[in-house]
Amino acid sequence: MKIVTLNLRHGGADRVRRIADYLLENEAEIIVLTEFRENSSGALLTDRLTATGLQRFVAPAQDARKNRVALFAPSSARALPVSPEDEDAHRIVACEVNGVAIAGVYFAQLAQKATLFDYLNKRLPPLHEDVLVIGDFNTGLHYLDEPGATFACADQFQKMGERGYSDLWRRAHGEGAREYSWMSSQRNGFRIDHAMGTGTIPSRTVACYYDHDTRRDFTDHSALWVTLR
Repeated sequence: MKIVTLNLRHGGADRVRRIADYLLENEAEIIVLTEFRENSSGALLTDRLTATGLQRFVAPAQDARKNRVALFAPSSARALPVSPEDEDAHRIVACEVNGVAIAGVYFAQLAQKATLFDYLNKRLPPLHEDVLVIGDFNTGLHYLDEPGATFACADQFQKMGERGYSDLWRRAHGEGAREYSWMSSQRNGFRIDHAMGTGTIPSRTVACYYDHDTRRDFTDHSALWVTLR
């Protein structure tokens, strides 16, 4: 299973054709898109991806302009119910594919992301034995996923490890490895796009890496690719 997550940056705008080309040319089988919007760009992207046989799952939001998370998966996938706090409803969507629960996430900024972390750390794992939580977490580990210690909720991100989640990228590249998926205007790097797996997911991961070319070509985040056998 070839899985990718990518932040579209404000819904993708007129960049969505290039984004769709990138996803399809690289043969993504499961796609998690953050900052997805229900507008003309979102419709174009949906049409391109579903034309290949993928089905769409999208987090609900009353305001079509709101950034949310969308998940595209094979036709055999089935929706999985999630019940976060109301303020996080547009920030998580899940489905089951071949015995794996895939949860696409798009965390809030600053301390507002705490409620979604609480949900993941307390309630999501019983949903399924093998869970992959993937998307834009907007946080990471102090001094490893950022140069300093500015991340909010870094302790809750770290707590995911205590709850049985494995950071698939760090597992593949080493505990002290450094690589960034987003750069600030001051050119400071931050690794904020993550893939966290439970159960057999870590042992089934054969590849986990960032593609930084997407930052140059059509968004401000690196794509994160995960391959499961």
